[in-house]
Amino acid sequence: MCDASECPDDDNTYYNVSLVETGEYQLIIFQESISSLEFGDEIGIFDMNGVVESCDPSTGCIDPTYGEVLVGAGIWNGSQLEISAIESTDLSDFGGPITNGAVNGNSVMIKVWKSSQQTEFETEITWSTGGGNFGDLLLAASQIDLIIYGCTDFNACNYNSNATDDDGSCEYPEQYYDCDNNCINDIDNDGICDELEVLGCQDEEACNYDSNATDDDGSCEFIDGICETCEDGQIIDNDQDDDGICNDDEIPGCTDPEAINYNPDATDDDGTCDYTILQDITLNAFMVNLFSLNVIPDDPSIESVLSDIPILVTGEDNGNFYVPSFGVNQIGNIGFEGYETFINGASSYSFSIEGTPVEQTTPLLLEAFKVNILPYLPQMEMSSDDVFSDYYDNILLISNDMGQFNVPSFGV
Repeated sequence: MCDASECPDDDNTYYNVSLVETGEYQLIIFQESISSLEFGDEIGIFDMNGVVESCDPSTGCIDPTYGEVLVGAGIWNGSQLEISAIESTDLSDFGGPITNGAVNGNSVMIKVWKSSQQTEFETEITWSTGGGNFGDLLLAASQIDLIIYGCTDFNACNYNSNATDDDGSCEYPEQYYDCDNNCINDIDNDGICDELEVLGCQDEEACNYDSNATDDDGSCEFIDGICETCEDGQIIDNDQDDDGICNDDEIPGCTDPEAINYNPDATDDDGTCDYTILQDITLNAFMVNLFSLNVIPDDPSIESVLSDIPILVTGEDNGNFYVPSFGVNQIGNIGFEGYETFINGASSYSFSIEGTPVEQTTPLLLEAFKVNILPYLPQMEMSSDDVFSDYYDNILLISNDMGQFNVPSFGV
């Protein structure tokens, strides 16, 4: 330890322990072998989750505050330094206080104040004795490595040769430039890097005018003022079929009356005719799923539709079942019915069925004195009120497989 003539005045030290003495201490020895410290450097011992302030039930305190707390400090004078760090005592089992200080089992955090640099450093400690935790019988540090955060990439503009830990702050020049923002290559000395020179049209009236061009290369192109338009620097022939109608006046679309997206106003067939659509279905694990088809697949057999799904059991409201593991198939083809199904395993399955859309006016039968499992035929979502409101006088309740109900008589 430094004596009174060598140690700085307490009022001028960086680390000042302000805790109340508890009578419990952790001895930490800093050996003379430490090479990173200079005379006058300060060592601070911290518990990053210690008891910040004593908590005494007699004063109304119930829960102590935990956080970063300075529990010991000393000044290096070049020889071995011993510091007694204040430890917390827990007397709460006897109605007493939990005192301030370090908590047994917590890691010891050492920080160093370099007096010559007026800078605080985090550290990495080499423990010659003990494991670096409060509560160890004895702790002795044989070396302190100062952690200096900064950029450790030699190629970066802000490379720090003293940095020990990269903090992600490295800064790099833009491509083709140096760290002073000067071109690495600029043969014509025009301030534009050779790699960034641009040849192009410099006439602002031209379709392919390039505001970035540094030299005009005679490539300027101009529209004819009739059907041609300029888009993204390219002249577009807006009468590509030479039918006397500019493309902007043409109406592209499907011209096949047999297609599901037939457009009677279309003048040019754009190849977008659709004859089939996809229906996406998801079957969730660990629940009874309700599903139906609103498309008609080429092969409507239940084996084909559910071929890639690990089905445990599928049924419908007429008492027919499909249990592939037992060779049971009473359903045959999937029709305009709703189906209940339960899948094997813990994973949900999503799949798509391709087919032609089901006619929206297809009649459905609601039978009395039974639970009807209805298919959903529209291609868009609809509220249950819109679908069933005309039949509420004859419906007791409606539900889905997500636990949602519509009970008209109760306004649910």
